[in-house]
Amino acid sequence: MGIDFDELKKKAQEQGAKAGQELGKAAGFAKSKAAEHSDKLDKAADYAKSKFGDHSDKIDSAVSKAKGFLGADQKKGPDTPGQAQTDERRDDEDGTGQGGAAQR
Repeated sequence: MGIDFDELKKKAQEQGAKAGQELGKAAGFAKSKAAEHSDKLDKAADYAKSKFGDHSDKIDSAVSKAKGFLGADQKKGPDTPGQAQTDERRDDEDGTGQGGAAQR
């Protein structure tokens, strides 16, 4: 009565493929919503500038930060400083400074 590791591996790969497909759908949905909210941020910025035009640089800065947070800022890619920092922390969960390699 042994464990069939090949069968377990096959099932894990199938589930991983299904999860990847669902993740792809979710990412597409998130991108579409980010673009939708990006347009709303632009409209809000235009309105704010019409009322407080002398602060347009601060308004633009706030909108840029909001778009970056949403991932809607097309000028910035996934390697923004906040993203890289998150990935570094995740890779160094064991605290050795070796990206978690000490436990692998």
